[in-house]
Amino acid sequence: MSLTVFLTGTRPMVRPNAPSPSRHTLIVEPNQRLRFVTRRGLEKLWRPLAGLSWPHPRRARYDLVHSFNAIPLTAKPWITTFESVLPRTIGPGGAQLGRMLRDRMTQPNCRTLIAMSQYATRRFAKANRDWPALDAALRKVTVVYPHFPARPATTRRYSAAAPLRVIFVGNHFAQKGGIAALRAITRATALGLPVRLDIFSALKIGPGVYADHGDERRYAADLRALADPAVTFHGRQPNADVLAAMANAHVQLLPTLDDTFGYSVVEGLSTGLPALVSDICAMPELVPTDAGARLALPSDEWNQWTGLTRRADSDYWDLLTETYDALANQLVAQLTAIIEEPERIERWSVGALARFQALHESRVVSERLDALYDAALSGM
Repeated sequence: MSLTVFLTGTRPMVRPNAPSPSRHTLIVEPNQRLRFVTRRGLEKLWRPLAGLSWPHPRRARYDLVHSFNAIPLTAKPWITTFESVLPRTIGPGGAQLGRMLRDRMTQPNCRTLIAMSQYATRRFAKANRDWPALDAALRKVTVVYPHFPARPATTRRYSAAAPLRVIFVGNHFAQKGGIAALRAITRATALGLPVRLDIFSALKIGPGVYADHGDERRYAADLRALADPAVTFHGRQPNADVLAAMANAHVQLLPTLDDTFGYSVVEGLSTGLPALVSDICAMPELVPTDAGARLALPSDEWNQWTGLTRRADSDYWDLLTETYDALANQLVAQLTAIIEEPERIERWSVGALARFQALHESRVVSERLDALYDAALSGM
């Protein structure tokens, strides 16, 4: 059975979460300019409108809608993929719109709700815990992880006679753990450890970044470490350049404070690169203990860092810097353990490739998504 599926969502969400390749015909949402008029323009007027979408009226010939992070306004059968909260009507006044939209998830034409992780499922349940129909909606939820194409990959090996090459990738630098990584490298080199850090980041920091302190001057002392001889700062680079650097690294660092999904970690896994990550959000799902190591952070029952509840407190910076220190100390301990037992890198690298091939490789995931499309049209 070959179907025509209308995909509606932003490009960064569609690419790793829609089937590629697919045995069905996929119609991608209209071009950027048209989408701005029909959706993004309204979102600028009222942010919660990002939580809904609608197929363009001239795109009438399709069997199924697959939306991303939004509830589609359609009478056709539909599926949506979400990364955390759903409906995603975030912003002032969005709660009422969210309550209206979530009832659409109980209707028969809502076939499947695809969570990008188990963590996303927990966030969905948390956001809708006051909803009488939550259990019925949860029965429609299935987890399908984002995917990336298979790439040339090698099992990493490390010899303690050479520098240990580590890499950090993340535009939201402090939130994703860049400050902790810098502190870890300066401490590691002070101990005489042969460690080198490559950083790929736009250095977005401070106001507007969810977990950061609002005064970006607080980060000035840490950012001076970008000039450390053990650190190479590349800025923001094309994805191909980042992947090439990953292919030459021994381990990736992502000691994040908040991250709905660590795309860079999965891209690293695709090259055989193990990772050292914090044990919050979806990170434990991406990096089992045979593909790297996890750093402890206090978390709540939904696996979010407990410090997020204190962002408005006057002593939030004190909490942040203590947390960066705790993560940095754990990173130093892990880097020391690798240098003392170099075989860890090979063992983790084998696990990283196995994890990627089983759960994130594009052909494997695309077959699952195509099967969900088939089931949606058969009424299952």
